[in-house]
Amino acid sequence: MIKVLLGAAALLLCMTRPALSQEIHIPGELCGTPDAVHALLQGRYHEELLGAGPEKNGAYVEVWGQPDGATWTVVVYPKANDGKLACFLLVGTDWSVPMGKPI
Repeated sequence: MIKVLLGAAALLLCMTRPALSQEIHIPGELCGTPDAVHALLQGRYHEELLGAGPEKNGAYVEVWGQPDGATWTVVVYPKANDGKLACFLLVGTDWSVPMGKPI
């Protein structure tokens, strides 16, 4: 299921890249060094790392969000780049966790 979602999101990201970068106000490219991506999420958007883990095809995925859930971001580290490249995959607002459910 994750593979299908990541694949669909990647295709959508490629098709909407110019509009997406304008909408979420990320300067320049949608990928960068992990340090630069983390600094942007923490500094500009005040997001914290909520969770992370490997995707079954070898990519590594992080979920970031503001403590109040106002914004959230999914960052993917493509397998081919050995963790040297972090890319914005999905962004959104109004993150919530169902009551009593673990993240």
